[in-house]
Amino acid sequence: VILTVTAPLLNAEGDTVCCCQDTYAMDIEILDEKGPDIECISTLCEGDSACYWTTSGCPGATYIWTVTDANGDNVTIEGQNSPEICLQWDQGPFGVVSLQIQGCGGICDQPTTVQVPIISSTALITGPEIVCPGEAAIYTVPKWMDVVYDWDVTGGTVVNEDGNQISIIWGPAGVGTIHVEYESPFLGGLQGHAYPDCAGAGDLTVEILPELVFLSAPNQACVDQSLTFQVNDPAVTCRSTPRPQALLPAPNSRSTSPARESTRSPRPAPRACSATLTCPLPCSFQTRPTPSSSDRSKGAQVKTSFMPLTIQNPA
Repeated sequence: VILTVTAPLLNAEGDTVCCCQDTYAMDIEILDEKGPDIECISTLCEGDSACYWTTSGCPGATYIWTVTDANGDNVTIEGQNSPEICLQWDQGPFGVVSLQIQGCGGICDQPTTVQVPIISSTALITGPEIVCPGEAAIYTVPKWMDVVYDWDVTGGTVVNEDGNQISIIWGPAGVGTIHVEYESPFLGGLQGHAYPDCAGAGDLTVEILPELVFLSAPNQACVDQSLTFQVNDPAVTCRSTPRPQALLPAPNSRSTSPARESTRSPRPAPRACSATLTCPLPCSFQTRPTPSSSDRSKGAQVKTSFMPLTIQNPA
């Protein structure tokens, strides 16, 4: 097995200056012997009791069972160091059963590990929790066999629904919600179960950020004149290309050297989506003379285009 890791190195302006790369290799020995089998693996419900056994082994063998839940915590078992164990599962979405047999020729002494699906009463919905208007996103919950899923969404439009997975196009800025309910009619109908056994639900709140727009954007400037550009988010980072000769402080901002960024002091305000715009939050730039205007006297009126700036979400 070979693992290659590549990491970019960034300068103070956030530009990639080089990349570091390293490779790690591990040799894995594959033995001819087969590991022990584990019988009676099937989808269960939260709180179910179950027994697991192996047909592998020999007289005098040592059986080492390990059972953990989805968080990696040990589960109490009965029957350690025997061919069969019994236990009661807690919450899912899965559990892990592992068996190692020692002292038997012809059986690999490495553990056999299997995953047991467990239908939880609550499910974690995974997917982006901060989006932009019109953004498409995919959300999922754990997938269990023979489970029926029912989704409900506000603040966006469902464009595809496929069991445990849903695709949404989010609407205008605000708050969106996702609610899912699920159940296993088969397992819930078995003896010893009654609703809401083998059923559950999950919820997720999604923040839909406002669109980043200009509040002020002058389109003319004089040589050596200081201009202020402003957008609807005071927490945005600004950067110019090419760099201005000087960076003058705007109200509630701080000035830096030409090679660094200027960021307005934080204050409560809505965040905005990442975008590439002409200029960001209140920052003052001193315009640079162009070849067509370098021979003009200082203060002469010249038309200039906006310097391209990259708007980035605050970290």
